[in-house]
Amino acid sequence: MIYADVAVIGGGPAGMSAAISAKRAGAGRVLLIERDGKPGGILQQCIHNGFGLHKFKEELTGPEYGERYEAMTAEAGVELLTDTTVTDLSADRIVTCVNGEGCFRIKAEAVVLAMGCRERPR
Repeated sequence: MIYADVAVIGGGPAGMSAAISAKRAGAGRVLLIERDGKPGGILQQCIHNGFGLHKFKEELTGPEYGERYEAMTAEAGVELLTDTTVTDLSADRIVTCVNGEGCFRIKAEAVVLAMGCRERPR
């Protein structure tokens, strides 16, 4: 069993922001769990520019914006688990995950659900 103060499920913009905020608010161990190979979520598909004007005071593409946030999570001390799928979340905040290393559980004091959305055909 892995223990964490905060487990954030979803490594898109909302998840990365939540993880950074948790660390800045004083949380000890913060785990960011992302099913894809790298964080960024929908930003990875947004190759047009226009991101970052308010936050970074410059125009960025979606992937560039995501990379900035990924760097910020690392600087904040957030632990990133990529290629990891959450298969269950219990009422007592035990997060069951699976990745290339096998199945494991995380016991978290708080869990943030930030899975976002994805398009799918009818």
